[in-house]
Amino acid sequence: MNNKNHRTVKLKHALVLPRDNTAETHVFTMSFKSYDKGPLPKAENFGITDPDKIEKFNQITKMLISCDEQFFQWLEADAENTILFTDDPVSALKSAFPELPANLFAIV
Repeated sequence: MNNKNHRTVKLKHALVLPRDNTAETHVFTMSFKSYDKGPLPKAENFGITDPDKIEKFNQITKMLISCDEQFFQWLEADAENTILFTDDPVSALKSAFPELPANLFAIV
């Protein structure tokens, strides 16, 4: 990232996956990084091609970037928040920002 003031939250997550009638634990790490003021994600990269949906995608992206600091404070406040974001990002965002309209993320 270009911005030296970005924040990163790392989550060590263990999954138990069955393998040949046994269970093994696989540990992996996920990282969430704050926006680095680089180019915005493109809706087309997510399979969104309808012009109205592209506009909504761009609005949501800009709104989320404006809440970057507040979101990372919420994410870092409790490990359960980070786990929720890993498991269900939309529910996590709704929890972090309860004032958001319920249909905000219904773009497709």
